[in-house]
Amino acid sequence: MKKLQKISALALLVGGLVLTTACHRSPNDPGTEFAPQMYISKAYEPYSQTEKNKINPYGMNMRLPANNTVSRRFSNNVTGETSYQGDFMYYAIGKGDAGLAEAEKSLNPPFEPDDKVLAEGQVLYTRYCTPCHGEKGDGKGKVAELYKGVANISASGALKSVNSGHIFHVITHGKGRMWSHASQLNPDERWKVVYYVHTLQGQELKGRPIEFKAEKGATFVLKSVLFKTGSNELDESSKKDLDRLADFMKKNPTVTGEISGHTDNEGDAKKNQKISEERAKVVTQYLEKAGISTDKLTEVGLGDKQPKASNDTKEGKAQNRRIEFKIL
Repeated sequence: MKKLQKISALALLVGGLVLTTACHRSPNDPGTEFAPQMYISKAYEPYSQTEKNKINPYGMNMRLPANNTVSRRFSNNVTGETSYQGDFMYYAIGKGDAGLAEAEKSLNPPFEPDDKVLAEGQVLYTRYCTPCHGEKGDGKGKVAELYKGVANISASGALKSVNSGHIFHVITHGKGRMWSHASQLNPDERWKVVYYVHTLQGQELKGRPIEFKAEKGATFVLKSVLFKTGSNELDESSKKDLDRLADFMKKNPTVTGEISGHTDNEGDAKKNQKISEERAKVVTQYLEKAGISTDKLTEVGLGDKQPKASNDTKEGKAQNRRIEFKIL
């Protein structure tokens, strides 16, 4: 019995020493790691696969997208060109001149420039861009006084005609002395700044909703109402502005209006006259189907008789091909 007690006491003494030693291990000792169990994750991590996956298809940790989901990167069914409209693909477009050229061709804002978007864009521009580019975009910010060579992005500058994709790419990746602002602004915020910069450039904002006002004689150009070349078939994108016009007339039941079709001077004047009449009629019919009474609308085709700009330039001709709504 005494012998058993001595053995138990010895065991407790040894155990205590072991525990004491373990609790006082050097803090600089990371301990022992047994390969490979300790450094290979047991979870399915797509970018750290070390052996064939026995469950997923093709032995991969990465999984295929679920059926019927929308790919971030897709091809135009007509042209076959790659689109970059998903936010992830913004970063697939590389830096440098090649990336800038691709951005100019491929990137477009994913939302429309309404008043709220422009107001938020102005706040962001003031916060992040004014110190260098100045309040008006003329490159005369406080930082620019010391940091020479800031770009003039205003309506009087050399960059006044750069498109949305160009500006977005420069904000994302930087250019010249300007560093990337991708860590300060998320993609949506960058697009809001892009829209506000366009206002400083004096550019017309494509897709900006028209603010209709019930004022007699007021005339509104329906810029987004477009037709396929040489026809009176409405482009699908036209319906947003027409739906807004229909909604405006429903909210203002006393309003009556005139729809007028206009063309440039390209081709035969008689054909231009005819197609302008047909297009005005198509717009009127669309509004009637949207619930606007026929006695609230009239239509007229004016061909190339009332140009808004010179027909000597491509840009001028584009402005002259239009549909207008006039409150009678």
